[in-house]
Amino acid sequence: MAAAPDRLYVDGRSFDAASVRKTFEEFGAVVFKGGLERDAVDGYARALHRLALARLESLDQAPIRADDLDACGRQLFDLDPANLGDLFHIAREVREQYDLLFAPGMRRAIAALMPTAVVQVVPESCGIRMDSPNQDERGFHWHYDYAYIATSLDGVTGWAPILPLTEEMGWLRVLLGSHKRIHPIDVYERPTVAGTFVGHHIFSLHDADIDAFERDGVDIADVQPGDLLVLHCCLLHRSGRNRGDRARWTALCRFGNGLDPAIVKRGWRSVRDGGGARLFGELHPDLLHHVRATSG
Repeated sequence: MAAAPDRLYVDGRSFDAASVRKTFEEFGAVVFKGGLERDAVDGYARALHRLALARLESLDQAPIRADDLDACGRQLFDLDPANLGDLFHIAREVREQYDLLFAPGMRRAIAALMPTAVVQVVPESCGIRMDSPNQDERGFHWHYDYAYIATSLDGVTGWAPILPLTEEMGWLRVLLGSHKRIHPIDVYERPTVAGTFVGHHIFSLHDADIDAFERDGVDIADVQPGDLLVLHCCLLHRSGRNRGDRARWTALCRFGNGLDPAIVKRGWRSVRDGGGARLFGELHPDLLHHVRATSG
């Protein structure tokens, strides 16, 4: 398996913006090591932990491990997946998410990669992910974020662990350089996988050579709390396959160029104004293929 180039990793506290921008334009990804203030990252994790404990208490459930966010989150999921969905929703609505979104280190990184005088943040596109062990069907297959959020075409996603990761828990896998074109997608009439948290299975890449993606893709290894992986919104990537004994908890922070002429012209419409498939199809009708799902 190919390793990510060393140039992909930069000192997040002291970097040359022009050099980092050049790397990002080539690869579509950059890792800012130690770029995020730990008080913002840890504060978000603590808030989620308190919320998970409060939800368990509301359900008259004693926490199996009251001191562990991962244990509390997975307990909520085991009781009813909808409970975890509730946690995901409130995660977008707490002050601590905004502390992370607008942390100084986050702002420095985004300004280097997407230089604009006005940054657009769509709250509906931000939040958290919890990827449990051995639940590959609930992970993201190969995709790119623009198809889901439809902000500016130079938009970016910040991927930031909020709890420590190990190799067994799976790193994000990316196809470097794939951000230089918009890939056509299939949109299904209903999700191709049954269950909860499978909205992403409404989309898939059209006529994609997945074997080639797996062969040529690289894992972005050793990204830990305090680090920030930034992806171009059109970069192809997929979730890592978790083979550990803990879930992978990450914050997703998405930003667009509020002055991009195309998004200004449409009144800054994005995923907040309706389903991503509908808006993507409106913007790129030649790239959207409708498919009738045969499984579910």
